[in-house]
Amino acid sequence: MFRRIAVFVLATCAPLPFGAEPAAMLPRDAHAAVRSEPLVSTPPVPRLDAYGDLRGRRLVLAWTEGASDHASVFGPLLALATLEERPPLVLLVPEVSPSTVRSLVRRHGGDPTNLELVSTPLDTFWIRDFGPQVVGFGGHHYLVDFPYDTERPDDDNVPALLAARFGLAIRPTEMDIEGGHLVVEGGVCITNDDVVRRGKLLGWTKAEVADELETLFGCRRVVYVPALEGEPTGHVDLYVAATGHGRVLVGRYSPEQDATNARRLDRAARQLEQAGLTVTRIPMPSNAERTLFRSYTNLVVLPSAALIPRYLEDRSVEDEAYAILRAELPGKTLHPLVTDELIELEGALHCVALTLPF
Repeated sequence: MFRRIAVFVLATCAPLPFGAEPAAMLPRDAHAAVRSEPLVSTPPVPRLDAYGDLRGRRLVLAWTEGASDHASVFGPLLALATLEERPPLVLLVPEVSPSTVRSLVRRHGGDPTNLELVSTPLDTFWIRDFGPQVVGFGGHHYLVDFPYDTERPDDDNVPALLAARFGLAIRPTEMDIEGGHLVVEGGVCITNDDVVRRGKLLGWTKAEVADELETLFGCRRVVYVPALEGEPTGHVDLYVAATGHGRVLVGRYSPEQDATNARRLDRAARQLEQAGLTVTRIPMPSNAERTLFRSYTNLVVLPSAALIPRYLEDRSVEDEAYAILRAELPGKTLHPLVTDELIELEGALHCVALTLPF
């Protein structure tokens, strides 16, 4: 299921090199044409290395009119990302004044010179779901391109755009999965039974889904944890996060909060422990009778910092959650960002950010 969106923005611009500003316009099919170029290939499979968030060096965000409507979230997110050492933050933008974005970054204390603007049409800002996944092989990288909503064609062109920008090959798949459905840690691909359900609708068996994930990402094992009952996106990153070195965070509900989902999260934790991962539980705020699935695992990790959600509507477990995050992310400065507006749209910080290891 696809998240609510604030607005659709349908402008058409060409990608730009670092330091350039949006200018020239291209036909709408320009990005689709990239897919037919020699960049699209099938790289070798042996010794694959799927990059988790903890190894990200560059952040990619999507700026739409919807993002500008939520500048109280995106402003600090942009600013903090630009304070990292180069490589710069990459911001995908439709037709927009560069000075507007740079002024926002400056206003929130960021470095507007550490910002690359790449002009492209966009439908939404949920780049975690429609953006590519990065896999390494033999000292090189390629991008895995998941199919996306046919009603959001501009979002679906972003993997080809980034492949062209960075000179990388694309490895497409027909498997019905979004970026939020997948967490990779310690050679384990963590997804959930929502992906199995989606696959069955297209004639994929559970074993075929696992084979495809192993082939694409080189995982030694695929674990299907339960999806949360009542959560509309079906995404695993709302309750699982990788923290590196074979460690993961798994959300925790008390039986009083939500008995059914408390059991599902307990089961997920057991499954991941049985897969050889070290699991730390982290409390989940109230889901307001399954209307708002607030999460502390839906965070963004940068080389020197972690951008973590803050929910003003429910701070009952915040202190405990932040203490766990400090322990699990040593050496990272934690920056809480108020995320109530995003969670109303069924996502949080991880959902709007894509990390690249180069």
